[in-house]
Amino acid sequence: MGQGEHQFTNRPLANAEIQPLGYLIGLQFHAPIKLIHAKGLEFAAKLSAHVDAPRGLDLQENQWTFSQPLGAAPQGKFQVLVRESQLVLEAEFPTHPLEWFEHRYEFILSEFQKMFTPGLLLTSSASIRGTLQVDGDARVFLTTYVTKLEERRLSPLGRPLHLFGIRLVMPPFQEQQPPTGKRKKAKIVRTVDWVADVKAESLLEDTRKLFLEATGQWPTPKQWDDKATKSVVDQLGIVYGFMKNNLVPFLTAESRGGDAQ
Repeated sequence: MGQGEHQFTNRPLANAEIQPLGYLIGLQFHAPIKLIHAKGLEFAAKLSAHVDAPRGLDLQENQWTFSQPLGAAPQGKFQVLVRESQLVLEAEFPTHPLEWFEHRYEFILSEFQKMFTPGLLLTSSASIRGTLQVDGDARVFLTTYVTKLEERRLSPLGRPLHLFGIRLVMPPFQEQQPPTGKRKKAKIVRTVDWVADVKAESLLEDTRKLFLEATGQWPTPKQWDDKATKSVVDQLGIVYGFMKNNLVPFLTAESRGGDAQ
């Protein structure tokens, strides 16, 4: 290798930032609504300020879809999906900051709740997908620095490795301090009420990038009111924060220890 040639570290760049690929909110609610065509048109009119429904309006008997193109990417879209007991809001290849989508998601959820008045939110979920630039090969990063998987362990497969990844699922929990002094019971110092489901993979289309996905699931039913709408939208920020402040440091801590780039 020449003196001026770059030597790849096969680790995320020190200043790399998460590049978003998608934001999603999903709800299960009760009681079920009736997908009446006229109601679908009325809801489309309500959304017209934030979703260009006339260009992407599909009112089927069992599902409504309201969508619009998003940005220059062919796959880019902003979509609202309505079923009898389910509502999904999704942005693919987003071209605006997370806050831009949070504002629109809150408007859409609020308008839906006012028009159809479902009484309960049974479950909710929020998902963030994104990529992180690697100086070299994300497969090498994950096998060598994250999982410590020796190359010989892959030899029984007898084939080249095109994608490698890991998945972690973490349940809700309560963190407790043991009893001390006069306190006879453990003290609860932190409660986390959501399931975290995260992935880190080499990006199939470009192995120089790490594909990240974090999904939070809130399984506890609650009344659907304005406060609940706000809390559901806030879940996007919670999941993004976990990806940025927990998942990425988990992946890079060992690889940066002692010989950081």
